[in-house]
Amino acid sequence: MPVYRGRRPPPLPPMPPPACQNGMAFPVTERPLKPPSVSVDLSAKPAAVPALRTPQARVLAALVPADATDPVFDWPLVTRPQLAVRAGCTAISGTITRALNGTRAKKVFGDRPKTGVWSLVGTVGGKEIWEGNSSGDPHAGLLELKCVEEVVLDIEGTKEVNYRATKLGVAAYQAWVRKNGKLPALKDASVCVNDRYKKTQTKDDE
Repeated sequence: MPVYRGRRPPPLPPMPPPACQNGMAFPVTERPLKPPSVSVDLSAKPAAVPALRTPQARVLAALVPADATDPVFDWPLVTRPQLAVRAGCTAISGTITRALNGTRAKKVFGDRPKTGVWSLVGTVGGKEIWEGNSSGDPHAGLLELKCVEEVVLDIEGTKEVNYRATKLGVAAYQAWVRKNGKLPALKDASVCVNDRYKKTQTKDDE
């Protein structure tokens, strides 16, 4: 850099104008910002935690890990009979099936069925139309709610279906416990027998 002695150095040359955008010059501090290269859907929301029924909470209680921070592949993974026993039911209990799969609405024409939950939805040809299910009011199961997932294992060439809780299932179970507390005790199996299918005992049978 040259050194000037005895007189003031000449003024510096003017700065060049800022780069032009769209044919117009913008000061550096006022240049328009570029749009982000990745679009983010700000309207997306996390999955809502579903409200569980007591039998569904009982099934999840048998599947939730002791420590939810463990890797998912370390969470309990059981077959349907094993799940039934862990939940305090028999290996062929229909409670497990309804908890996992829910119940679907059916339509019946004519007289209202004697068991179950049914609603009159109309008439046709002078006959009433009832919608419902003999096992209770129709509802989604844990599989449909994404609270439990099926994991198929290949055991020496045989496909084995297993069940495991999901993170949403753990959150749903924790929400149920916060609201309801401990699970109620199971009913005595002897009072849960369906007497409709028992053969009526007569004097000839004695």
